[in-house]
Amino acid sequence: MKKALIINGSEKRRPMAEGRLAHYVTRLIAEKLGNNFNVSITDVAEGYDIEGERKKFLDADIIIYHTPIFWFNVSSVLKKYIDDVFAGGVFFIGRQPYGSGGLFTDKVYMISTTWNAQSSDLSDKHGFLGGRTADQILLPFHLANQYTGMRPLKTLSLHDVVHNPNIIEYKKKVTDHLISLFQRNDEARPKADMRVGVKKTPDSSVFLCNTDLGARERT
Repeated sequence: MKKALIINGSEKRRPMAEGRLAHYVTRLIAEKLGNNFNVSITDVAEGYDIEGERKKFLDADIIIYHTPIFWFNVSSVLKKYIDDVFAGGVFFIGRQPYGSGGLFTDKVYMISTTWNAQSSDLSDKHGFLGGRTADQILLPFHLANQYTGMRPLKTLSLHDVVHNPNIIEYKKKVTDHLISLFQRNDEARPKADMRVGVKKTPDSSVFLCNTDLGARERT
């Protein structure tokens, strides 16, 4: 059975953020993947062993990050986690052309995010964000992961989580997102086509699950 590592990058920022939604989302993802992956979870804010985390990366087939968006970036604890854990000789080596020395070319990653902004705020070309997508806003984080050779899966974004949280809607969106990536449909293979300056790698189909993740939702 393949292995999934879920990294909860939430941090408590009272009174607005207690971390409860992040805990719910990461555990929901773990539940949905549990029939098809051996799942481990790291709650970054609770502390971690650097060498232990590196071993988790080495063992994992898919890495799933969950982070609230703070000032249009990942959380500070998740950024520090990346600084601590990503290491030369383990995650990458120096090689030309620049960015081609990633050692994790057999792995994929997914980013799960929560936003105070509404989804319409990201699609509004005349608004503050100028129509930028979540992936465009998170480009530096994507590049950090792709520098290690990992390939991206479609990003999950949950919106309006502070003023108008809707757990039922979030549960459905998380479930539907995972089904779209891992259901038993040869046309629903994880796509890895967002890497900057790197050709597509069509062999991501090895991560296709054998179980329909939506089965429980329909019963």
